[in-house]
Amino acid sequence: MQDMSTEKSLPQEYHYPAGTVLYREGDEGKEMYVLRSGRVELTKRLRSIEKRLGMMLPGDFFGELSIMCNMPRIATATVLEDANLLVIDSQVLEDMVVESPEITVRMFKKMAAKLAEAGVQIELLMHMDAESRLVHAVHRLTKGARVSEEGYRTCNINPRELALLTGLEEKVVKVNLERLVRADLIRKKKSGLAVAPNNRLDEYIEFLELKSRVQRR
Repeated sequence: MQDMSTEKSLPQEYHYPAGTVLYREGDEGKEMYVLRSGRVELTKRLRSIEKRLGMMLPGDFFGELSIMCNMPRIATATVLEDANLLVIDSQVLEDMVVESPEITVRMFKKMAAKLAEAGVQIELLMHMDAESRLVHAVHRLTKGARVSEEGYRTCNINPRELALLTGLEEKVVKVNLERLVRADLIRKKKSGLAVAPNNRLDEYIEFLELKSRVQRR
């Protein structure tokens, strides 16, 4: 007879149709998820407005903070496209870590990267208007980048990725990028975006912040 005390818990795979809310921001969390197929969107409410934090694609895991740090859900997870998900509770995770310690290392590295990205996203989402949010995102992405002979700083990012980062619709991102191009503040490259030299984007950010302060009075 098999010794049940040595039997390892295994993650269970479930199918969730589009529209399913896996969990809501503030809920108690007892499981994490690994996306096998489909798409899941993460959103967060800021200033009474729900903003998109990111899109989970096959291979991504999410919800791990709740069971690893015993904290409420920090976002809402909604299935956008019929999805198959591995559901991992705390016991399954513990067994996985004991069986394969390198899983812990990989998970904590991924968690650190996700937390850093989430911090950037939340900071960007605090800017209410689309133009300010986009300009701050581009500025942050190109800060510290290598300067070309023409004095431009470049970043490898496309409109879809900028939309995910800023919580804006892709078409809104494209419209505002064209406005920045016409103002000669940025240039579009095959590999991404290039920011104008001589701190012109910094000056434009100062102008937008001044305009925002005047509008709030």
